[in-house]
Amino acid sequence: MNAESTTVDLEQLRAAIAEVLELDPAEVTDDAHFVRDLGGDSLLALEMQIVLETQYGVRLTEDDLGEATSLRGMYELVLKKTAAG
Repeated sequence: MNAESTTVDLEQLRAAIAEVLELDPAEVTDDAHFVRDLGGDSLLALEMQIVLETQYGVRLTEDDLGEATSLRGMYELVLKKTAAG
């Protein structure tokens, strides 16, 4: 899948992150911190990175994951990365 054919839907992103974190999507609120609030850790961050890179055709770095610590932050990051192509 390439960036040109990829659209970023907030609810699909929420569902993907919830699946990685093994949570109900309703628990993944826009501003909940992946580690502090949702119990994520470094292994889950790596899994999230792989899932999102595959789903959206983007490259996420460790720094990206460190900065995008909530659904809202990850959504904005993935939007920016898909727009950059």
